[in-house]
Amino acid sequence: MPQLGSEFDAFLFAPVGDDENGMALSVLSALARLSVDPWLEAASLAQLPEHSAIERLTH
Repeated sequence: MPQLGSEFDAFLFAPVGDDENGMALSVLSALARLSVDPWLEAASLAQLPEHSAIERLTH
């Protein structure tokens, strides 16, 4: 597996809202809370066509 660098930082650190306790959530923290490796998921999403990536993120 190639080393994952910072090419996904803008996506992973993008804010997505606040949780029920008022804590700010990023894409990274939301994926981690789902027990998904954020960098691997970002790499996987980057390989998909845009509409497929959006579908995957919203379901």
